[in-house]
Amino acid sequence: MHFVWRVRSAKFQSLTRPSFSNSRTQLAFLGKLFFCHASVDVFAANSEIRGYSSLKVDESFPNPPDDKEKPVAPLPSFVDSKKLKAISRVSEIGPNGKRRPQVLYLIELGVDLDQIESMTCRFPNFIYYSLEGKIKPLVEFLLDLGVPKSDVPTIFNRSPRLFGLSLSENLIPTMAFLEGLGVDKKRWAKLICGFPGILCYGRQKMKSNVDFLHEMGLSAESIGKILTQFPQIIGCSVEDKLRPVTEFFLERGYSMEEVRTMISRFGNLYSYSLAKNLIPKWEFFLTMNYPRHELVKFPQYFGYSLEQRIKPRYALMKECGVVLPLSTFLSSSSDYFHEALKSKVKQNAC
Repeated sequence: MHFVWRVRSAKFQSLTRPSFSNSRTQLAFLGKLFFCHASVDVFAANSEIRGYSSLKVDESFPNPPDDKEKPVAPLPSFVDSKKLKAISRVSEIGPNGKRRPQVLYLIELGVDLDQIESMTCRFPNFIYYSLEGKIKPLVEFLLDLGVPKSDVPTIFNRSPRLFGLSLSENLIPTMAFLEGLGVDKKRWAKLICGFPGILCYGRQKMKSNVDFLHEMGLSAESIGKILTQFPQIIGCSVEDKLRPVTEFFLERGYSMEEVRTMISRFGNLYSYSLAKNLIPKWEFFLTMNYPRHELVKFPQYFGYSLEQRIKPRYALMKECGVVLPLSTFLSSSSDYFHEALKSKVKQNAC
């Protein structure tokens, strides 16, 4: 795809009218470019809070569309020239009639062109890295750890910053540091697939979060298990997430020992919003008249959707006039839940 960018001034390069032979291609490219430029920070923030868990979490349900017409955000008056140039290189065809080797290699791995453009938009330096000296060694390193080849596109799409890290100076020392904290080295493949961003954090950031867990009285073994099962905790702010969530449960009468137990069993608690998740679910929990200790035994309660899972199942249970353990009525499949209800009703009738 050949085009020419016109420059208005030396200080800021404004995007004027690229010369395309196909106007549809022009509009599509500009659409991707402006969308990418405007949403890069949101994408990066969201990608770090995502991750894996044995529990599928549906924290909220989309709100109904607002009838009021929302103002359209104006397009940026200029686009960062470095980012613009980097994105153009993704689709550029060389004299040999082929795309750049970095792009072709990623396409062979299963990364589609749109994903490569998105990755380049968020991390422009990637497109300038050597295929043999930087990109291939990183891919081979991940494969040697046991990462399935089919997961490599997702890992890079979620965390393109990995391309900028040195194996010898960043990745390997970071992994050794985390292993020293108790992360199970046998689970690196699963951990990286679920949360590749863990390798992008500095050691000081990691240490401050681990220090807080020590401050709570968690043992080194427990911390290692938490980091292995819930690596996203490394990205949580101590003052904005870890401390407020801990204080939330302490203020509601739970002891520090009980809070430690809850976190050890379900580290995801630290990723949830107080206002949007913990508080409304806590308030509904009180209406169900379960013993408060049920949350210590099953803190995963906070990982289920209040409107789509908790309330509907509780209503059915109440209608049947029975009470199931908190874990049973939430974690069971739909079929097992209904079977458990029938069994409990029969048991009460005897």
